[in-house]
Amino acid sequence: MKNVLYNVDLWRKVPRSNTNLLNAYFVTGFFDAESSFIISITKNRKLKIGWEERASFQISLHQKDLALLKLIRNYFNDVGNIYIKDKDIIHYQVNSIQDLIHVIIPHFDKYSLLTQKRADFELFKLIVNLINKKEHLTLEGFNKIIAIKYSLNMGLSENQNKSGIYLWTNLIDGKQYVGSRFLQYFNINHLIQNNFMYIYRPLLKHGYSNFSLSIIEYCSIKEIYKREDYYLNLLDPEYNILQKAGSSLGYKHSEEARKKMSIARTGEKKSNVW
Repeated sequence: MKNVLYNVDLWRKVPRSNTNLLNAYFVTGFFDAESSFIISITKNRKLKIGWEERASFQISLHQKDLALLKLIRNYFNDVGNIYIKDKDIIHYQVNSIQDLIHVIIPHFDKYSLLTQKRADFELFKLIVNLINKKEHLTLEGFNKIIAIKYSLNMGLSENQNKSGIYLWTNLIDGKQYVGSRFLQYFNINHLIQNNFMYIYRPLLKHGYSNFSLSIIEYCSIKEIYKREDYYLNLLDPEYNILQKAGSSLGYKHSEEARKKMSIARTGEKKSNVW
């Protein structure tokens, strides 16, 4: 029986007369459109820092494309697994750090992605290398991964050096937080040292994987507090205890909290640019 090569543009079967695997450029082009580079962060009390990071490479297709997914897995030396998540969707996923380093990453280093996903891949590769070096087991390494994951999730080239309003949503209870600066939220040391902040507590308790982060609006730095006030009034988010953006109106800090805030602000670079 002849092997089959799928044409990604026409979605039709093109017969092949030999036993060669899929063309490398076809694989890259297909994954440029369909694949995901995933970094998950969950709480793990067994680890010293209390958090666990996992990297995975995944593609999801309709069940009718199982034959194609098997060819793709075969192309990647049969690393990873194919599984069914629900009735119609199948996934090919590679979770092993060694398989990512020795099989997946070398392919995309040699046959480069062309879309925004190329930037995602470069960030993903940085995180995989940090995990491989065991740096993720230290608080410093963990903070590096959090910062890189932020860029990966938000789109490096699309959002870097832009200012605007964002929205945290707790996926467990639906509570929300509106803000205009958020790099500090990806620094675990900062969260721990300033856990008197209302939004920090649930982030530490539930972990980033139980929150979604959305950009509501891009705006100039001059307009940022005005736009933040607009969304505070519109959404009335539960985690925002201040009545006005950039102020402490309506909230009384304890003496201990005021001291901590004073220390936290010392030497802090105030910027609304992401």
